[in-house]
Amino acid sequence: MPGASGDSLYALGKIVRAVETLATGTGQVRWRVADALTEMTSVREADMPTEELRSLYKTIIERGTKRSPSPAERKVNGWGSLHATADHTRNSTATKTASLIVQLEIQLRSALYEQVPRAGN
Repeated sequence: MPGASGDSLYALGKIVRAVETLATGTGQVRWRVADALTEMTSVREADMPTEELRSLYKTIIERGTKRSPSPAERKVNGWGSLHATADHTRNSTATKTASLIVQLEIQLRSALYEQVPRAGN
């Protein structure tokens, strides 16, 4: 069920995978958040069916891409902004971002459920 101009079911699939990455990935939460956000890179704000979800999605992406990699990080590690941000993020801050990703999944599921036609309607 597409949102305003996106694909909400596709987005849900990617976000579910991101939550699975948070839950089952290895290492510190900051690196699991970076990996989860990597799962979500093909999702667009337009894939969110409501303005509230678009805003939450945007907040999550902004939190995960605050820092640009230095030339050395880019050259030596091949890092983009997700990994450069993770490298400079406290695990307590990453935990808050992880919670927002889980919240996004729950709210997106709810929004999609509300769009399902019911028998007798």
